[in-house]
Amino acid sequence: MSSKDNLEFFHKVTSSEEQVIAILKSRESSHEQKYDLALPENMSLKLQNDGSVAILETVTEDVVLPGESERVETAVENIVGKNEVTFEDIDKLSEDQILKLAEIPDEATDRKVSTEIVGMVEKPWAIDANGTPLETHFKVNGDQLTQVIATDENTTYPVVADPKIGWWLWKAAKCTVGVASLAAFGPAKIAFVSSKIYKVLKFGKTVQLKNAFRSWLRLGGTNKARFWMIIKEVKKFASNVKSMRNIKRAYRKSMSYKSGANSLNFLKFGGSAVADIIGIKSCVDMAKQAF
Repeated sequence: MSSKDNLEFFHKVTSSEEQVIAILKSRESSHEQKYDLALPENMSLKLQNDGSVAILETVTEDVVLPGESERVETAVENIVGKNEVTFEDIDKLSEDQILKLAEIPDEATDRKVSTEIVGMVEKPWAIDANGTPLETHFKVNGDQLTQVIATDENTTYPVVADPKIGWWLWKAAKCTVGVASLAAFGPAKIAFVSSKIYKVLKFGKTVQLKNAFRSWLRLGGTNKARFWMIIKEVKKFASNVKSMRNIKRAYRKSMSYKSGANSLNFLKFGGSAVADIIGIKSCVDMAKQAF
C-alpha cells in the first residue's frame, strides 16, 4: 500500500488480472488518477465505445503458401515409403526416417502482420462513501491510463475507484484455438512436425532443450503418442486457466499429475523453439506466466 495525505492505493495482481483500488479521502484529492502500464513495444491502448480500454498487440504470423502443405505431405510419404501415411506408420518410424523427415524444408510462408486484443481494462466505475455511483471515464495517452472522476458538493468522501486490467484469459482463448487446429492434423503432418521436434530437442546443445527432450520422451512410447498427449494436456491447461481465472492455480493442477507435468515442462524448456515448430506461441506465452 502507498499512502499520501488525501489518497491511498491498494495494488493487487493475480494471474488473470491486475486490480488497483484508489481511495480519494477528501475534496483535495486529485480527481484524475494516472496509471503507467509500461507495455511492451508491440502493445498499445485503445479506448472503446463502451468506455473500456483494449490492450492491443501487434502480431506477426507466417501464413503457409498454397501448395506447400501438399509438398511436405508428398515428401513425408516418399520417406515413409508408401503412397499414403497412416497413424500406424508413425509408430514404426526408424531413427533414420525420423531424421530424414526433420530435414524436409518447412512450408514456405508469407508474413502477415495484424493487431489483436490480448487484454481489456474493464469499464471504469467509482462510488462515494454513501454508495452513490459517480460519473467517471478513462483517458489514454501512450502507455498511460487516466481515470477521471467527477465529484460535486453532494459527494461524500472517501471515494473509491477500482480499475481492473485483464490479460491472460485472452491468451487462454487463443491457445485453445491453436490447439484445436493441431488436433486436425493428418498423419503425414504429425510425422513431419513430431520429427522436427525430435531432432531439435535431441540434438539441442542447451540445458533447456535437453530438459525439454527428456520431458518429450516421458510423454509416451512413440512420437505420435507424445504429440497427442501434448495436444490433450495443453488444451486442458488452457481450459483450466479460463475456468479458474488464474494461471498459477491451473499450472499447479496440471503439475500435480505425470502427463500434465511433463507437458508443461516440455513447453517450459522447449520455449520458442517448440512454439515455432508446433504453432502454439500463445500457449507458450501464457504458460511462461506460471513458471
